Amino acid sequence: MVSVEFKGQVQVSWRAFRSKEPGYWVAVCDALNLTAQATSWAELFSVCNEIMQELLMDLLRDGELDAFLRAQGWVALKPLPKRASSTIRFDIPISLARERAHAVAN
Repeated sequence: MVSVEFKGQVQVSWRAFRSKEPGYWVAVCDALNLTAQATSWAELFSVCNEIMQELLMDLLRDGELDAFLRAQGWVALKPLPKRASSTIRFDIPISLARERAHAVAN
């Protein structure tokens, strides 16, 4: 397994709330325009991590990861892998904050 770690305070914040549809949790990462849905809090945390991994892996495959990281102000501790592989794991902590209710913007 190849772990890609980053310098400094790299953390991705997600807001989580109960869906209007019974039995679901929804999380939103405003900074990266990502959304996740799951049936439990533990599953939601896992799904958020999976989505982050897929986003970064897609960017690596497309040759856009370096530019994306620079735009976020993130710096990898080691050179980035040259190509995508199932053995790569991006080490980016997430925070998942519960909100009481979700306000829908009109």
